Amino acid sequence: TSVRVYCRVRPFNNREKELGNLSSVIEVMEQELIFPDKNKNYFFDYNFDSGASQQDVFNVIGKAVVSDFMSGFNATQFVYGQTGAGKSWTMMGVRENPVLCGIIPRSSAYIFEQIGERADGWTFTIEASYLEIYMENVNDLLDETKTNLDVKELKGSGVYVPGLTKESVSSVDEIFEVLERGDSIRKVASTNMNSNSSRSHSVFSIYLEQKSPKGDKIQSQLNLVDLAGSERADKTGATGEVLKQGTLINLSLTVLAQVISGLSKMSEGSKVVVPYRESKLTRLLQTSLGGNAKTGLSIHCSPHVNNIDESISTCEFGKRAKLIKNKATQLVKKSVEQLSQELETLQGHCSELKKTLMMIGGEPFVGAILQGHKIDFTKLLGVAAVPPAQEEEEEE
Repeated sequence: TSVRVYCRVRPFNNREKELGNLSSVIEVMEQELIFPDKNKNYFFDYNFDSGASQQDVFNVIGKAVVSDFMSGFNATQFVYGQTGAGKSWTMMGVRENPVLCGIIPRSSAYIFEQIGERADGWTFTIEASYLEIYMENVNDLLDETKTNLDVKELKGSGVYVPGLTKESVSSVDEIFEVLERGDSIRKVASTNMNSNSSRSHSVFSIYLEQKSPKGDKIQSQLNLVDLAGSERADKTGATGEVLKQGTLINLSLTVLAQVISGLSKMSEGSKVVVPYRESKLTRLLQTSLGGNAKTGLSIHCSPHVNNIDESISTCEFGKRAKLIKNKATQLVKKSVEQLSQELETLQGHCSELKKTLMMIGGEPFVGAILQGHKIDFTKLLGVAAVPPAQEEEEEE
């Protein structure tokens, strides 16, 4: 499956209004973006103009990723764009405001809505975790004592963070409590481009186990990723610690761009070494990019001429990401009862096949097959083999 790519163009902000020249440099259509002054256009799965509401965005992006998750696939939705482009607004918004809340709170509520509508005897177990990548350190946002955590890979299960806190949740309110605790710790700062600029990347994950009345289990993981934005010091006015944070943010986003570029080249047949391990961010996103997951990317752009170069760069990133192919599969753990039934069915098929072979060639024939000997069925059945060329002529 290909990575789904969406674009959201935000309204002009106060800084841009002070600069003047409030004519949008981007023409937004449902699946095409046009930069007339640069003679460039881009095609994505869906585009949102500055008038799109949080509900509009969720209906397209959020419902798709939750549907994948509830269907038993690992699913990821992440955002990308320059600082102040509206990424955190799209992902979180105003958490407890039903009109202004973003994808993360809406997705959390939608998951419990979907579970509440099920009346088929299935049971559900849900856990949540929340982490940030701050200056290349992975920190647990649910336990301040857990900092600089490792990122490891378990064969067959993908990338994970040992020791990361996972909280059991049974309602939307409990998920909101987890989010509130994490957000109170996450690093933010004020810059010229954004008064509440994220200084870290965050990953909010929901883990779901669905158990059927027969005992079968379906496990899936939903990652909702809010990336800090790329920054130019001459625009943000950052100095000191904030400048250092911005430098490391840019470094991790550069590696992310290299990973996206490498994977897009692989999809076109090139042999490329993808540098997942060069950054904690890309290591954590390894399963989501080119691995066992269904993934959506939402890129964010400013409509102002002062940011046109950054907006085009963001669209180029999205264009490359759209070429990535993932290999998503459901993780189903069947019950002993179900496996026993399937084994019994296969044994029945084998028994029927053995009877058929006995009718054709007797015990020696069956023994020869079980020992792996090649059998010429055309001679055995008295049928003349047809040479390939002759066969083609007869078909004509």
